[in-house]
Amino acid sequence: MRQALFLIATSTLFIFSNHNASAQCQADAGSDTVLCIGIGLASYHLGGNQTASGGVAPYQFTWSCSYTIGTITYTASDFLDDTTAANPQLIDHNANSLTFFLSVTDSLGSTCMDTVKIRFCQYTYSLDDKQVSISQGDSAQLYPGVANGCQPLQYQWSPNYNISDPSIPNPTVWPDTTTFYYLTVTDSAACQSVTDTFKVYVNTLGIAEEKERRIKVYPNPASSFIQVEMEEGEALEFQVYSIHGQQMPKSYQRGVLNLEAYPPGFYLIRFSNGQMQKFIKTTE
Repeated sequence: MRQALFLIATSTLFIFSNHNASAQCQADAGSDTVLCIGIGLASYHLGGNQTASGGVAPYQFTWSCSYTIGTITYTASDFLDDTTAANPQLIDHNANSLTFFLSVTDSLGSTCMDTVKIRFCQYTYSLDDKQVSISQGDSAQLYPGVANGCQPLQYQWSPNYNISDPSIPNPTVWPDTTTFYYLTVTDSAACQSVTDTFKVYVNTLGIAEEKERRIKVYPNPASSFIQVEMEEGEALEFQVYSIHGQQMPKSYQRGVLNLEAYPPGFYLIRFSNGQMQKFIKTTE
């Protein structure tokens, strides 16, 4: 009789312990965060240091989200490399923010849930070649080619030379000699833009200076490659950016830039001497 009572008590304790453990299931989808998209997605993973705890391991993970543009709805599989992993990697983004829902199920079938919101800060860039020619003693007004980001934005023009206020978007300048003004924009999430350039050509003789075009980029538009030519064989380093400021891979040999890895769209080439060229990648 005592042995039977002991077995019943032990079984009851085991059932209670398992029930209590399953009730303690906790899911951690990670902390809400802001990501800078100026240079592309970093290797960001969702989930906490322990995405699931309590309950009875092993766990099953399910990540979900829904984002609709017009008649098209995107789900978690469009943004994550694996919707069943504890810490999936973010592989794509939208223009504003995404909320991901995490569901964790332990081996006893107990389920716990959590959510995480990812906000994306992304700049856009104009394709116009910002330049002006003035006579010595005249002035010009600068304007930025950078927009969006996570408001408010902070502006910083350099050099601080004959400029009304280098911290506003549209300062007035009156340089005595030809000056290239560079702009860096920082948003509320501390995301910095690609450096923007505004060229002010000053004619000291009262005749407008003619811009010296030493770099050629062709064909434009292009589908598979472009030719980058620099006069007199001058070697200049350069980097290619998407219209959203994402730094692109550079496969460049003997004056030819391979565009195979580039999706169709607008791109900027920024050279080490401050010049910028624009081109369009088209489909085949």
